[in-house]
Amino acid sequence: MNEIKARLEFTLHDDVSLKAITDDLSFLGQRRRVLQTTIAHGEKRYSMPRSEFELYELRILIDAVAAARSITQRETKRLIGKIKTLTSRHMGSRLESQLHLDTRTKATNERLKYYLNDIHEAIIGQKKIAFQYAKYTPTLERKLLRQGQDYVVCPYRLIWNNDYYYVVGRHDEESKVKVFRLDRMERVAITGEHFRRPDFSVVDFVNETFNMYSGANLSEIVELEFDNRLVNVVTDRFGPKITLRSVNDNAFRIRIKANISDGLVRWILNWGKDAKVIAPQSLVDRIRSEAAQMLARYSE
Repeated sequence: MNEIKARLEFTLHDDVSLKAITDDLSFLGQRRRVLQTTIAHGEKRYSMPRSEFELYELRILIDAVAAARSITQRETKRLIGKIKTLTSRHMGSRLESQLHLDTRTKATNERLKYYLNDIHEAIIGQKKIAFQYAKYTPTLERKLLRQGQDYVVCPYRLIWNNDYYYVVGRHDEESKVKVFRLDRMERVAITGEHFRRPDFSVVDFVNETFNMYSGANLSEIVELEFDNRLVNVVTDRFGPKITLRSVNDNAFRIRIKANISDGLVRWILNWGKDAKVIAPQSLVDRIRSEAAQMLARYSE
């Protein structure tokens, strides 16, 4: 306190009362603008933080940027550097991420950040977007689908799933809602054509979609049976409010509304004998067919 008083008097060339300083510090403290630290001999020292962010909040932001697969390694370093400037230089030095991340899956296209911004603008302005779409071949060659012909899509929403960005929208040619992964899109452009967004629930869409497979856009009631060992797997996927119905001492069943797709089939098969489809019969038949083909491959 005496140090603050001395510095103020030196700067203002006038006497400053301790009560005035105390009142000011109290006011700033009520507004959460002052940090108090007790050091040797019980003396309190005050400092003004450079940021409204707590250190753990900045760590969360840095970890999220570091984990994002749709951001290139170069862009990741640049953004983390900016986040560090939101606090003091000393505290910024403590913000190195302690997460171990696999950088092999980081995007390499530097234009993704511009695509992301354009898609946001298109969604807000309800304008269609056009883009090329690519996937890797077995020879690891990135190849444009449909011979490079543009996809024209009415973008409804952006989804963040498993550290990737996805665009959910209606594809003009197929007249169905589809999912497109941002890092597989190329030459994204906003067209001059407007569209009217329907009453679309992105929450329902995500809940009914597995592994971002679009499927037939026709949701059905699906009943599944699981071994009790998978209760945490089920709550991780559907949330702790999902209703579990006990079948016996070893298994339980759930009923969900889901889009029947390859993503759902592969998610169920992922749990092997510990998961079983009860209904609908069409999904039972599909699982049986897929399992038979798997068995045939191991019988060759």
